[in-house]
Amino acid sequence: MLESFSYFIKNSAYQTFNFIEFKGLEYNHFKIEGDWSGSSFFLILAAIKGNAKISNLNRDSIQPDKIILKLLLEIGANISYHDNNIEVCSSILSSFNFDAENYPDLVPALIPLGLCCNGTSKIINVDRINFKESRRIDELVKSYKILGASIDYKDNELTISKSSLVYSALDNKNDHRLAMSYAVAYKLIDSKLQLKEDQCVSKSYINFYRDLNKVQLYE
Repeated sequence: MLESFSYFIKNSAYQTFNFIEFKGLEYNHFKIEGDWSGSSFFLILAAIKGNAKISNLNRDSIQPDKIILKLLLEIGANISYHDNNIEVCSSILSSFNFDAENYPDLVPALIPLGLCCNGTSKIINVDRINFKESRRIDELVKSYKILGASIDYKDNELTISKSSLVYSALDNKNDHRLAMSYAVAYKLIDSKLQLKEDQCVSKSYINFYRDLNKVQLYE
């Protein structure tokens, strides 16, 4: 990307970087592919309770969080592809075991998924997300228990069992991933609920609430 704008940098095993040359700024066009981390909330909500068609997600992307597509297929999600669109429809979902070591941003999205899968799901290697914008694991477990979730955290592992949730206002600690996760939970509790915007999501997805409210949900 930098070279396309005439910036030239050498690296040594990606450990050190040396700026070597600038030949003058040039104008270029780039198409930026969609973000799998942010889209995971839509894919999961639709897989549980509705229907969504999402465009501009590259199935050949090198983004690590693309793994959400593989996980959803493995647990029985109804997924189809149409041109540049991925369409997800609700289906009966089985429990899962997931190693979050390399996919920390998926954990907040996977919790509401686990709460709607048959059986008990486990997410391991989750401790690192306590060092994000908030102590995410602690906050997620506390908040989902307020909603009535069967969720436990011990020894770097989350255990989540299928649960019926009841509405309660939650504090997202100004953390965009918490806000997104709670928004999905609220939609699962009341599909007709029109979510109120919270500015903290603008860090990664400024139109998150607008788009989540567009997901077609079943009663």
